[in-house]
Amino acid sequence: MFKHKLYLFFLIFCTQSYAMGNDTLSNFAISAASQVTAITVYTPFHYFQNRIVQQLPINPTPRVWFRGLPSMALGKVPTFAVQRTAYEYILQMKNTETEGRIPNELIAATGAGGASGVIANLTHQIALHQENNGTKLKQTMQKIVQSNGGFKRGLGVSISRESGFAAIYMAFFPKAQKSIEKKLPDSPLLSALAGYLFLGTFVGATTQPFMAVQATLFADAQKKEYANGFDAAISMARKNGFKTFYKGIGHRTPGIIFGLFALDKCEKGLHALNNY
Repeated sequence: MFKHKLYLFFLIFCTQSYAMGNDTLSNFAISAASQVTAITVYTPFHYFQNRIVQQLPINPTPRVWFRGLPSMALGKVPTFAVQRTAYEYILQMKNTETEGRIPNELIAATGAGGASGVIANLTHQIALHQENNGTKLKQTMQKIVQSNGGFKRGLGVSISRESGFAAIYMAFFPKAQKSIEKKLPDSPLLSALAGYLFLGTFVGATTQPFMAVQATLFADAQKKEYANGFDAAISMARKNGFKTFYKGIGHRTPGIIFGLFALDKCEKGLHALNNY
């Protein structure tokens, strides 16, 4: 078991090293710390939307809101590393821009998000099970193995969600942020807030249907009512209409906004401290 953990850490480190380039160790530490900070801010909002999607009461105890945090935090570092590495690799393969076609940045970002979907699905599934059941990691993994589809359950949904997120965050947002900064040149904090308010709302509106389907699919793992994400989506639409895909968006979207803002500020702050 220890060898497997050591190998996993080495794989994550190497992937992140390729993505970051020079000064690898400090950049890896800064990226990891920033990702963990962001996901810590986001986790309670994820819990709220998960409970709303499943029409379950929200526990008033703050400690419960952070169930699944270790899995989500540990999963975010390699997920982001794979995204950055795949993005740079695809861009190198498509290093010439052709007018009238899909921009290379969008192609690279979408592919990078899809590549990270496997890791995101595994850690997200564990986190959702822990949120629902309050079980420890070993018990949670046993339940997932015994469920319909095991760790592959919801994989297509995760790949689709991560592709959409990466396309917005990596290809579209940098250009939008520059445009906002030009309009607010004397207010860097306000321009950052405006940018992440826009980004969080856009990401929430785009990815919430996938989150709703995944929450429903993972909650049903033991009941085995749905065969896959598509089956769950069709059933959800028939029972409650299109609005069912946006349950919980009002709780999750602020989490995205605050989480991405925390990621940006933490990363910039740590880089400034490192260079001081």
